[in-house]
Amino acid sequence: MKNSELLPFNRNRYYRGKMLTSADFEAEQLYTNNKRRFINQMIDGSGIVCGLNVISLDDLSVMIESGVAIDDAGREIVVENSIVKKLSTIDGFEQLRTNNASLCIRYSEEENQPVYSVNHQEGQKEYEHNRIQET
Repeated sequence: MKNSELLPFNRNRYYRGKMLTSADFEAEQLYTNNKRRFINQMIDGSGIVCGLNVISLDDLSVMIESGVAIDDAGREIVVENSIVKKLSTIDGFEQLRTNNASLCIRYSEEENQPVYSVNHQEGQKEYEHNRIQET
């Protein structure tokens, strides 16, 4: 996602008697998220905000400490707990030709908490995910 996809900001307009739909609530979330991500990009840029130190535990294991980073789209990446990784289990390890490597993290969203969709129509999903977990 580049800056051009965030602009211009389009804010929901509420008025007395307005019939709200799921699209209105999605627009509200999109507006708020895009504003925050824009500010993250303009003020902080991308990279590590705090933590995320990488500590060598032995020849084949590292620990990544908890912390926060901002990706190039302004999205926050929060690592809640320290993580221990065996280097041999990381994709691409077998192709390394030197003793140096870069370790990267990326933003991801996972749908969770499936709930029954009361108003689903024939051909539509009977269950929808109630939440989106940012990881």
